[in-house]
Amino acid sequence: MYTRIIMKTWGFPLSHFRNVKELLTNIRGGIEDHRNLSEVGILHGDISAGNILICPSSKDGQLNMRTTTGRLIDFDCSKITTTFAANTLNEVDEAYTSAVQNFFSVVESHAVEDAVIRRASEKFFSYADSACSYIKAAIEYFDVCVEDNGKAASSVFTVLDLNWHRSYPVKKPQFPPQDIYKPDRAGTLPYMSAEVLNAQVTRTFKGSPDVRPDHASDVAHDIESFFWVLLYFCLTW
Repeated sequence: MYTRIIMKTWGFPLSHFRNVKELLTNIRGGIEDHRNLSEVGILHGDISAGNILICPSSKDGQLNMRTTTGRLIDFDCSKITTTFAANTLNEVDEAYTSAVQNFFSVVESHAVEDAVIRRASEKFFSYADSACSYIKAAIEYFDVCVEDNGKAASSVFTVLDLNWHRSYPVKKPQFPPQDIYKPDRAGTLPYMSAEVLNAQVTRTFKGSPDVRPDHASDVAHDIESFFWVLLYFCLTW
């Protein structure tokens, strides 16, 4: 006996994309879906080329096959929580700020506003040198260097320059350790995070549990899987 589930949102496999723009647009749609789900306490856990659908847009009951967006399916490996915590940001002390500002004024010959330093340090970097490297890479990545934007050497780079002005979610889901750090590695092998496949945690962030089990499966690993999806199509298309 066959069973079929009929959903309001429908689409076709990501592998049926018409051009590169549609591929990138629908992968981005999948990432947006993932963000929206994680903010309400759902972690997908199995991002793959087969779990992202190309979904046509609709207006007044009419489908538009030219305008599509990516949607996630297959939540067999997902984790769900109803526990949330306030997404508070750590304060950055004056010594930390001064160290980063000194690096940019002496070594890089330009400055960054305190809000940029706070963004780089409040979530991830406990050491000023790591924050300096991260900010420098962000400046280069977003192509806001002095020459291209015509900024004076003494100008101050802002969170808007680096596209860091978006606010964090007010709350974040708290997945129980037994859900995040499951002993069984779930996912689609070609797209799984290397960290999960290696069954070891190679990097920790502020707010991570003190006790680190053999391996983790968390939001960052799902995001890495989106990269492997894109790489797969780059190599096979």
